[in-house]
Amino acid sequence: MQNRWVMYDRGLVEWHADLSPLIPHPDQLLHWFQQVLTAAEAEAVHTVHAARHLPFQRKLHGTFASFIQVYYDHTGIVHLSTSAMDGPWLVGSTMAYYDTNGHIVEEEIRDLGDLWCRCHPTEHSTGVVWWYH
Repeated sequence: MQNRWVMYDRGLVEWHADLSPLIPHPDQLLHWFQQVLTAAEAEAVHTVHAARHLPFQRKLHGTFASFIQVYYDHTGIVHLSTSAMDGPWLVGSTMAYYDTNGHIVEEEIRDLGDLWCRCHPTEHSTGVVWWYH
């Protein structure tokens, strides 16, 4: 089997949680989000590397889970999003795919457009993936 690129309806993965009971308890809300981020990194499905609308860079600050604690301590704001809809983010997910030689490669991917171009090189490859909804 070769790479299978499938997208249904929208190109983004969404997860919804009703957090309204935690609104009066920002410490609990922050703790919950830190646990979500820690689990996502441990499973290699979502690692935040940079957030341009926040002063965060993984190389300088460590994990995003620890950064949001410091951010909360300084601002009193619980920042709950790592969504691209909230501004430019650099996130990565570990994926396995077949390279152009038919070998299975597992690595962190930060740009699906770049991966597409590496796996399907053509003179028209742009390295950009567009999502329409």
